[in-house]
Amino acid sequence: MKHAWQPISLIVEPWPHRPRRLPAQRLSECLQAITETLAAATTQEAVFEVILHPALEALLASRATVLLAHPDGQRLERVALVGYQEAAASIWLGALVEDGGPASDALAGGAALFFPEVQDLARKYPGLEARMGASIPVAATAVLPMYLDGRPLGAVVLDFQVPHHFTPEEQRFLRILTAQCAIAFGRARLLRDLEEQVRARTQQLGAQKNALETQQAVLTEQAQALRDANTELDVFTVSVAHDLRTPVRHIRGFLGLLKRELEGQLTGRAARYFQVVDEAAARMDTLIEALLELSRTAHRPLRLGPVSVEQLVEGLKTELLPETAGRNVTWTVRPLPVVTADEELLRQVMMNLLSNAVKYTRHREVAHIEVRGEQRPSAWVVEVQDNGAGFDERYAGMLFGVFQRLHRPEVFEGNGIGLANVRRIVLRHGGEVWASGRQDEGATFGFSLPRPPAQTDE
Repeated sequence: MKHAWQPISLIVEPWPHRPRRLPAQRLSECLQAITETLAAATTQEAVFEVILHPALEALLASRATVLLAHPDGQRLERVALVGYQEAAASIWLGALVEDGGPASDALAGGAALFFPEVQDLARKYPGLEARMGASIPVAATAVLPMYLDGRPLGAVVLDFQVPHHFTPEEQRFLRILTAQCAIAFGRARLLRDLEEQVRARTQQLGAQKNALETQQAVLTEQAQALRDANTELDVFTVSVAHDLRTPVRHIRGFLGLLKRELEGQLTGRAARYFQVVDEAAARMDTLIEALLELSRTAHRPLRLGPVSVEQLVEGLKTELLPETAGRNVTWTVRPLPVVTADEELLRQVMMNLLSNAVKYTRHREVAHIEVRGEQRPSAWVVEVQDNGAGFDERYAGMLFGVFQRLHRPEVFEGNGIGLANVRRIVLRHGGEVWASGRQDEGATFGFSLPRPPAQTDE
């Protein structure tokens, strides 16, 4: 990123009395002091302040100018001056990088130019005053090019009110001083660019943070709206279920009374009609009860405590004996964990999964049902696997939805509520549910429950 430096003015009045030149030893000491001070200079202004004043004092110069190449690469800009009136005309103003003037020649040649007397400068550049529109108000001049990473950076110009023959020590002093200036200037510019990048990045991150907070607020609002809608839907479902339960039971009750009243008078077709109506009413009554149970499990408070999944499974196997009577069912119960859960609700989960395994292995000569547990870093996992009818895994996501079934009711009875209830209960515990299977090759249903911190750390 390129920037135009803002000119600074460091104006001092000429000294009424000039001391004698500094000896070589004092120049070295002055250079060392400048180098140490430059280490703390972090801005363009600070760099030029450190460089220009000591240079003037060390060499008895009256004025100093710093010229920097403009970002367009076409001209030199005066960015700092000492001893000048800021609005005064100068031969150093408006110089072009390739105008053939002292500064451009010094940059092009990569070497300092020293003019001990005014005649030397005028003789070397006879058209300088006319081209710049200003006179040469000096008696001696030193023009020192600056380079940064091998590229022209600008020049430092010192002017003297009296002729000044530059000693080798003074020339060395100025060359080293100019090189130090270029390095410090490059460091200051790098620091400035980094600060601007940090500011830009901070602004960008702030904008992203604001955008994320806005999105989070929208998501929170949407989540609350969804919760409200689900609550309203649950209330509506319960209300409808309650409103339908009584009429449906009346239908079944009065249908039974009517059937007894007409006993012996019904033809085969009429009796079949009565049976169809009674079965339909019974299915509807079952669905209504399932919906009410689904609502109850979703809203009743959780009563958490230690629950042995293994003991639950053993008890449920006994309850399922009427379903497995006369069948060849092989149970494999692997070690199962003690989890933190609501025992009554977890019992419903395991009953749904085990009864499904029993139901969907009904047509197997030998049914294999396996229940296993697994300890993971932050959760317990329980899975029930069977070799039953299975399902097309493309539709696995549908299984845990309300009223979603992948088998015809005449093949396998059911109301499509059981797995939806499993999902609600597990999610309320902070866990997850999943299912996998293949058509006619069996299925696996599983869920996870979080492990308490004390168990996690063990």
